[in-house]
This record gives sequence, structure tokens and C-alpha cells, in this order.
Amino acid sequence: MNRTPNVVVIGSLIFDFVAFTQRMPEQGETVEGYAFGMYPGGKGANQAVQVGRLGGLCYMIGMVGNDFMGRTIIESLQSSNVNTDYIAQTESTHTGSCCIFVDASGQNRIVMVPQANHCFSCADLDRVEHVVAQCDIVLMQLELPLPVVEYAVCMAKRHDRIVILNPAPFREFRSEIVQQVDVITPNYTEAKGLAGLAAREPSLTELGARMRSIKKHGWTVVTLGSNGALVVTETDMVHVPAYRIEAVDETAAGDAFNGALAYALAAGKAPLEAVKYANAAGALAAMRRGAQPSIGTRREIDQLITEQGYLKEMTL
Repeated sequence: MNRTPNVVVIGSLIFDFVAFTQRMPEQGETVEGYAFGMYPGGKGANQAVQVGRLGGLCYMIGMVGNDFMGRTIIESLQSSNVNTDYIAQTESTHTGSCCIFVDASGQNRIVMVPQANHCFSCADLDRVEHVVAQCDIVLMQLELPLPVVEYAVCMAKRHDRIVILNPAPFREFRSEIVQQVDVITPNYTEAKGLAGLAAREPSLTELGARMRSIKKHGWTVVTLGSNGALVVTETDMVHVPAYRIEAVDETAAGDAFNGALAYALAAGKAPLEAVKYANAAGALAAMRRGAQPSIGTRREIDQLITEQGYLKEMTL
């Protein structure tokens, strides 16, 4: 990696309230937890932190409220070498927040309240178009209003930028947007939704074939948690195994994956090598508690790769 990757993240900034418990409560049940934490988060901010901690030049675009939650998120971004000059602030509502429940296996359940994130508008994007125009890659998710995400995709492609879309949390959006995106990165559940297979448990081969028929240009990466990732291009379908870890909290693992993927692609890595690198970043984040506190540095990710190597991919 001989040049500094330049990534713009357009997305959410959310403050996380996290409870850790041995098991999730059933309907109407109260269970006792063993730990609690408050962490800066949001899919967009988490992904930006990963780019910054890897040494990339990263600009975060989004919106917070005028409160301690917004200030804490901005401070966390700045401490991770993320440029926060283009984060807007609203007085009309609070910074987005969410409640996260994590069980002993690291699995989570999340309730997100968007608040300031849903005040971010296309007009706010127009004011930062010059930032989008100069980057290598634009990375987005679906925690902003859908019309804003679609507008951002069109803006990025108008300037011939590479666009990565992490379609999370899953919502239906126009098929033309899927075609404009260069790389789409759903998890298994989100990929089923995109593929119209939400009521089934398709094999990776079936899911990959369906995604290929939907996305006729560019490529898809389906993240599979402890099972690694499925990479689907116009000609190939490859399963990349996961790293062997003991998961503690999977809250930001997907965000770490997406941030590292954007960084690696912007740095010139080939797609499959970029996915392998992103797999390591996601694995490292799952080994620690919290959202942004769990996200690793380049040195830590390189160490994990050195210890376990790149696991051999399999063509399906």
C-alpha cells in the first residue's frame, strides 16, 4: 500500500447503550446482566473509525444533535484520525442512540432510534459535494433517510467515484441504485431480503447466483459472521473462510469489515485480497466489547493475519 487511501463515509452517528447478559430475555421476561457500557457508534461512524485507524484519509459526513452524545462521537472520530469538519449539527433533536443487548456468545439484538440522522438532507449533501468529488471511495449504509442515500449514490457516480453500499439495516430500495453501486455488502439476512428469499434458508451457491442475477455489474460481498464471506462477481463465486476467534461482542464487526474493505480497495488491493483483509478486521472487532472501542488498528490487524495467515478460499 504505497499511497494514502481517501475514503468518504456518508452515514449514521449513533450513541450506543449496551447491556451484556448470559442470554436474551424472552417476551415479558427480565434477566440480569453482568456488564453495561456506553460507547460512540453508528454504522457510518464505526466504518470511518476503521478507515482512520488503518491510516487512511477519511472524511465523515452526517449529523448529530447538540448534546454530550454527539460531542462524544465526534471526539472518538477525531482521536481515530477521522476528519469531522463536515458533520452537521441540528438543534431540533438529539443525536441518534440505540439500545444493544449482547449475550454470552457475542450475538446481539439492537433497537436504534435515528433522531438527528433522519434530519440529514439532500441539501446537506449538496454543501459537501466537493469532498465527495475528490475521494477514492464513497462508503454508505442505510441508517440515513433512503432518499438521501440514493441521492448520495447518484452524486458519487456523477463524479465517477467508487461506491460501496452496506445495505444495513435492510430496507427495500430502487433496483437502479443497486446497479449504480460498485460493491454491495449485505450480511446473509440482508442478502436474502435483496434476493427475495427472506422466507427461506438458501445455500450459498443459490444465494450467490440470485445476487448475481440481481446485480449485473460490479460485485457483491455477503458477510457470514463466523462463516467468513461470500464474494460474487460477474464470473466467479468464492467462499472466504473466517478467522478462528472467540467472539465477545459482534456489534461493530460488520462495520469494521466494511471500513477495512473500503480502505484496502482504495489502497489498490485486488477485490479478493481486500475481502480477506476485511475479514481480519471484522474478526478482531468481534473479540472485544463495544462498537468503536473494539475496532482495531493496522498493527493489530496485521498481527492477527501474521498469526493465522489468510485462510484458503474455495470456489463454489
